[in-house]
Amino acid sequence: MKYYLGSLNITIGEYEVDTAIRFSTNDNPRLKIHDIAEDFYGNCYREDDGTYYFNGGEVAVEVGCFEEVSKAVFDLIPNQIAPVLWGKREGVL
Repeated sequence: MKYYLGSLNITIGEYEVDTAIRFSTNDNPRLKIHDIAEDFYGNCYREDDGTYYFNGGEVAVEVGCFEEVSKAVFDLIPNQIAPVLWGKREGVL
């Protein structure tokens, strides 16, 4: 099992929010973070640009970046404080 911190870039109407997530997988992490984005807000449709749209296009979710971390770091960062630690869209930890 490998452990990751990642980000989703979310647009709701005129507002943009970067949401940090943590996830683990034995598979390709790029596929896993796309699965998370696709299920973020219910049923979606996807455009060719890789953006997932929900609620008739009112909500858009794009996959940001992700980085592998150790299990110790993963366990120390609960989901509720991950957004505070992640930072801006550049994804530099």
